[in-house]
Amino acid sequence: MKTAFFGGTFDPPHNGHLAVVKAVLERELADRILLAPALNPPHKLGAVHSSFEDRLRMTALAFEGVENVAVTDEETRTPGASYTLSILDRLAAENPEQKFSFVIGGDSLLSLHTWYKAEELVSKYSVIVYPRPGEQITMAALCRNWPEKTAERLFHAVLRDAVENFAGSTEIRNQIAQGFFPESICRKVREYIKLRRLYQ
Repeated sequence: MKTAFFGGTFDPPHNGHLAVVKAVLERELADRILLAPALNPPHKLGAVHSSFEDRLRMTALAFEGVENVAVTDEETRTPGASYTLSILDRLAAENPEQKFSFVIGGDSLLSLHTWYKAEELVSKYSVIVYPRPGEQITMAALCRNWPEKTAERLFHAVLRDAVENFAGSTEIRNQIAQGFFPESICRKVREYIKLRRLYQ
């Protein structure tokens, strides 16, 4: 079984995340997707706007009933900063029958060389990249930080034309702060945000 690990802040989860999940499954890049809200993302320390518990609950609500998707609190098992390599190594050791990959956004791809043991990470696990609106990922940019063969593999990992231009979490939080709840977050998540008075 092919399992894709999709970590992120999910602050809040929105239709863009759902589109990524559907694209990965429809292209048969994974049989199953494991959604894991980050506990202490090392690249976003101090930039998370709601609690882990709230983000975990919202993610579960957003993907309720979606087939071949599971939401996990896996990152609570990692004290301190959450490193993708450490989590994937643990999952792979505990589930030797599964082949793991990981899902990231195009912005993360361009900074992937700065991640913890980045070369080991991309040599052991396949990466699936979803583009951000207006973002241009080029071989030249990747070759500045990776050997050519690795850069080529990362460049071809981008799901071009697979994800529509959805508003990101930052834009959604700004809209909520102004009293507007966009349709890009599902009804159950909107109700949860109102109940918990998040981002307001």
